[in-house]
Amino acid sequence: MVEVPWITLEQVAPMFGVSFETAKNKIALGTFPIKTYKVGRKIVADRQVVDSYFAAQREKGLAALKSTTVG
Repeated sequence: MVEVPWITLEQVAPMFGVSFETAKNKIALGTFPIKTYKVGRKIVADRQVVDSYFAAQREKGLAALKSTTVG
Protein backbone atom coordinates (compact mmCIF):
# COMPACT_ATOMS: atom_id res chain seq x y z
CA MET A 1 0.00 0.00 0.00
CA VAL A 2 1.34 3.42 -0.98
CA GLU A 3 1.34 6.06 1.75
CA VAL A 4 0.01 9.37 0.51
CA PRO A 5 1.56 12.67 1.65
CA TRP A 6 -1.78 14.00 2.87
CA ILE A 7 -4.52 13.18 5.35
CA THR A 8 -8.22 13.77 4.88
CA LEU A 9 -10.20 16.46 6.62
CA GLU A 10 -12.18 13.70 8.33
CA GLN A 11 -8.91 12.66 10.02
CA VAL A 12 -7.64 16.20 10.64
CA ALA A 13 -10.78 17.79 12.11
CA PRO A 14 -10.72 15.87 15.42
CA MET A 15 -7.06 16.84 15.91
CA PHE A 16 -8.28 20.45 16.03
CA GLY A 17 -11.18 19.60 18.31
CA VAL A 18 -13.90 20.21 15.74
CA SER A 19 -16.28 18.13 13.68
CA PHE A 20 -15.85 17.56 9.97
CA GLU A 21 -18.70 19.98 9.20
CA THR A 22 -17.26 22.69 11.46
CA ALA A 23 -13.86 22.26 9.84
CA LYS A 24 -15.45 22.70 6.39
CA ASN A 25 -17.19 25.86 7.61
CA LYS A 26 -13.93 27.23 9.03
CA ILE A 27 -12.14 26.50 5.74
CA ALA A 28 -14.87 28.36 3.84
CA LEU A 29 -14.53 31.32 6.24
CA GLY A 30 -10.74 31.25 6.04
CA THR A 31 -10.38 30.60 9.77
CA PHE A 32 -9.08 27.02 9.76
CA PRO A 33 -5.54 27.13 11.16
CA ILE A 34 -3.84 25.22 8.33
CA LYS A 35 -4.00 25.23 4.55
CA THR A 36 -6.14 22.55 2.95
CA TYR A 37 -6.74 21.60 -0.65
CA LYS A 38 -8.82 19.20 -2.70
CA VAL A 39 -7.69 15.92 -4.16
CA GLY A 40 -10.55 14.75 -6.30
CA ARG A 41 -13.61 15.13 -4.09
CA LYS A 42 -11.67 14.94 -0.83
CA ILE A 43 -10.50 17.87 1.27
CA VAL A 44 -6.99 17.10 2.51
CA ALA A 45 -4.07 18.62 4.40
CA ASP A 46 -0.40 17.92 3.88
CA ARG A 47 0.95 15.64 6.63
CA GLN A 48 4.06 17.78 7.08
CA VAL A 49 1.97 20.93 7.47
CA VAL A 50 -0.14 19.27 10.16
CA ASP A 51 2.96 17.97 11.96
CA SER A 52 4.66 21.38 11.71
CA TYR A 53 1.59 23.18 13.05
CA PHE A 54 1.43 20.98 16.14
CA ALA A 55 5.19 21.16 16.66
CA ALA A 56 4.97 24.97 16.59
CA GLN A 57 2.07 24.92 19.04
CA ARG A 58 4.06 22.65 21.33
CA GLU A 59 7.03 25.05 21.20
CA LYS A 60 4.77 28.01 22.02
CA GLY A 61 3.35 26.11 24.97
CA LEU A 62 6.77 25.14 26.26
CA ALA A 63 8.05 28.72 25.89
CA ALA A 64 5.04 30.04 27.79
CA LEU A 65 5.59 27.47 30.50
CA LYS A 66 9.26 28.42 30.82
CA SER A 67 8.42 32.12 31.04
CA THR A 68 5.98 31.53 33.90
CA THR A 69 8.09 29.04 35.84
CA VAL A 70 9.45 30.49 39.05
CA GLY A 71 12.82 29.11 39.88
